[in-house]
Amino acid sequence: MADNANNNDSKPLQDPSQNESDFWEINQSTADTDLDSIDLEEIQDELNKEINITPIAKPITNLSDSELEIKAIDEQDVISTLDSEQARAELASEHGLTDEELDTFREDPAPVAVVSDKKKSTPLEKIMVPLCFLGLIGFAVFFISYLNDKFDVKQDHDWASNIPAKGKYVSIDRVDTWWTVPQSNNTKFGVKLVPAVTITLGSDSKSGTLRAVFYSYEEGINGEPRAKGDPFPLPFVDGKFVATGKNQVTLYGTDGYKDLSSFEYYRTQNEDRWTISIREAASGETNANKFNEVGHAPIEPIRIGTEKKAEPKTVSE
Repeated sequence: MADNANNNDSKPLQDPSQNESDFWEINQSTADTDLDSIDLEEIQDELNKEINITPIAKPITNLSDSELEIKAIDEQDVISTLDSEQARAELASEHGLTDEELDTFREDPAPVAVVSDKKKSTPLEKIMVPLCFLGLIGFAVFFISYLNDKFDVKQDHDWASNIPAKGKYVSIDRVDTWWTVPQSNNTKFGVKLVPAVTITLGSDSKSGTLRAVFYSYEEGINGEPRAKGDPFPLPFVDGKFVATGKNQVTLYGTDGYKDLSSFEYYRTQNEDRWTISIREAASGETNANKFNEVGHAPIEPIRIGTEKKAEPKTVSE
């Protein structure tokens, strides 16, 4: 047996697949196999070795074998989490933060204090704000007034009425103006329409003399409007006209339009107007330079003739 062992030690184990005979041939006879060349003890030792098999996964444990732990819900944790989410939403909407910038809040569910942009006003600020506002309004009023005085900024037409008006001797309550057919023999030849006016004095009028003059919008001497027709001296006593014995008098111009087309143009534009100027002086005064203007009014572009009965338009209303 020892010799057999020695022979086995000196002779290496051969791979049966390297045998010249066809090892894999099924029809090969076992009698042809050389059993002496195989070390049976070595094979036995290999078979007897312990095989350690590492488990691939942890074996599944039956749920009934382990105790299930259920954690009680903490109400404060839920409230804190909701507050945190609300704070993150406010930060995102008010400050325009992105989701990446808000990720830091996910680690800490504690409520985040949102700093409001609104600052409470101090008592001094509450006083200064309205004062500044009033100061701006005052400056705007002063600036507009300065422009009006310095640069003669006019808010209305030159011919705009200033009736009612009051002077030293007379007060004028209203002035009615219109256009009509000539009513005087002194009317300029060929004129078909003339201006007309009714003057009404106030109850506080005294005694004196009025001088009424019609003007066109044509430029006259020294750039002033041109006088058209005859002037009308109108003495009055205690607020009554001497000519009528009443506080009213109606005047008809002696110059005007020679054709209706000119009057139609007058009606269609609003830049130029004929006017009536009413001036006053002491009783018995005849010098034109002694009269001072009290009131003026435009001749309205309405036509009232004998063929059309209508009330004149009041320019003082």
